[in-house]
Amino acid sequence: MAVDEYKPSKPHCVIKQVFPHIHGHQNRQKVAELFEQEAVRLDELGKHPQIPELLAHFEAEGCQYLVQEFIQGQTLAEKLAQEGSFDDTQIINLLQDLLPVLQFIHNQQVIHRDIKPENIIQRIPSSPSQLTQISATSQTESVTSFQTSAPKLVLVDFGASKFSPRTALSVTGTVIGSVGYTAPEQAAGKAVFASDIYSLGVTCIHLLTKTDPFDLYSFDDGVWVWRDILNHPISERLGRILDKMLQGATKQRYQSATEVLYDLDAVTNPSSLSLYKTPSLLPIKKELIVAKLGEANYRRIRDAIKQAEPQTRIVVRPGFYQESLVIDKDVEIVGQGQPEDIIIESRYQPCLQIQTEQAVVRGLTLRHQDWFNVQQANGMGRLIGEPLLKPYAIDIPQGQLILEDCTIISNGIACIYIHGAIANPKIRYCQIQGGAMYGILVSQNGQGLVEHCTLFGHQTGVYILKGSHPTLQQCKIQRMQQDGVFIGSDCKVTLAACEISSNGGIGVTIKKEGNAKIWQCQINRNQAQGIYIESNGAGPIEACDLSGNRGGAWYIAPQCSVNRHGNRE
Repeated sequence: MAVDEYKPSKPHCVIKQVFPHIHGHQNRQKVAELFEQEAVRLDELGKHPQIPELLAHFEAEGCQYLVQEFIQGQTLAEKLAQEGSFDDTQIINLLQDLLPVLQFIHNQQVIHRDIKPENIIQRIPSSPSQLTQISATSQTESVTSFQTSAPKLVLVDFGASKFSPRTALSVTGTVIGSVGYTAPEQAAGKAVFASDIYSLGVTCIHLLTKTDPFDLYSFDDGVWVWRDILNHPISERLGRILDKMLQGATKQRYQSATEVLYDLDAVTNPSSLSLYKTPSLLPIKKELIVAKLGEANYRRIRDAIKQAEPQTRIVVRPGFYQESLVIDKDVEIVGQGQPEDIIIESRYQPCLQIQTEQAVVRGLTLRHQDWFNVQQANGMGRLIGEPLLKPYAIDIPQGQLILEDCTIISNGIACIYIHGAIANPKIRYCQIQGGAMYGILVSQNGQGLVEHCTLFGHQTGVYILKGSHPTLQQCKIQRMQQDGVFIGSDCKVTLAACEISSNGGIGVTIKKEGNAKIWQCQINRNQAQGIYIESNGAGPIEACDLSGNRGGAWYIAPQCSVNRHGNRE
């Protein structure tokens, strides 16, 4: 533990020491190079709001040091000791909170390899006062549940040794994880992404039972016996999810954090059908394979689209595809493998342009490079450049695109551009990463549903203009340079159960005559107001946590029709 004397607030930070000399004199230079590489990766990971930020790294007197943000709070191990075993609701909340973080680090080609209760911290809220219960007579049960929910969890202990077991740095920290929580393949030195899912599963059953992991496994029968020691009953569906997370054979285990989230969605919303779990989202008549190597129908995705009949599934195998795709027929394009291993990159035009009534895209990384730098152009340059170059990763002017489990990256105007009254996409479980002017831009009466997505690191998270009316629910919109959500005039927007925090400007801006229904949102730690409403703005704001914003909870101009109820300020 240390104090940053260079900042006026003198915040606490954590220093981790690495000892390169233990590898021998000949390896000192190689270890130094690896340390520098891993520090860069830690810096990238620290941009996520639920991962400690890397503040500095340096070498002194033959040792190397990492300086990271100090997370003030209580580890889950401490919480377990203090409050006793968890119930199924707490475990579901834990999984919903941590699985997107896990998917994020896996997308960065990182395996944590030491997930356990001691490395999960429940951050202390921005204000020490507890959330106030809302009367059940005035709010629904779900609102009350939200108001008493716990602060966000933070995944810690990203020492350099955690990135690759084959690097020289791996011996300076936890080589194969912590005993009892380590997956079998990881114990043999062959950790994969699913190894973290196994460790998270063991963490869950330990928290449910308050019993050492070794006592939850029968070595005589070769099976987990955690159900026999439960202190609280849990749902059968949640039990099946935990069983699959705990499978010893990696092929029988969940392969990604997103897969767990899809099954978890059926537990929390049993009346809804997950689109991902539907055997076919379109009435599929034929299947084509695209692969860079090996047996396949095509080497390029665009060729498969061109030759495909409507209602064809195009399966894309891992590889790097430098293409701009125009989807002009009802097809399903599905990645076969981890999304981070299936990359579609376009340098000039969008990665995807939708020109059909219905399409499905799932399990890909879509990376758009705006080589003409339209984002930095002046007004005239943008006026000419945008229609011509379409500087977006995904362009949706029409149709019902279903976009799931994708990572979308752009340094252009927007990662996703939804525009036109006949554009009505459904975007679910996507990572919409930083660098663009807008994470999502909705204009010209555009609509659509965005849910369970994470947006961070853009200038503005979601920018809504010209009579558009999208719905955003259960999204995380964080660490923007400016506003989290901007709602223009004459727009009608629904924000439900979103987390809009740590942005450089306002959490949610509602311009003149804009209308927003904001319900059960956490809008915290923004540099200006939590919500800013200009004259004649309207809409209910209910059951939201607006604490900890530097400019206060809100500014509401005169002549606004805003119904506020049950909010925490």
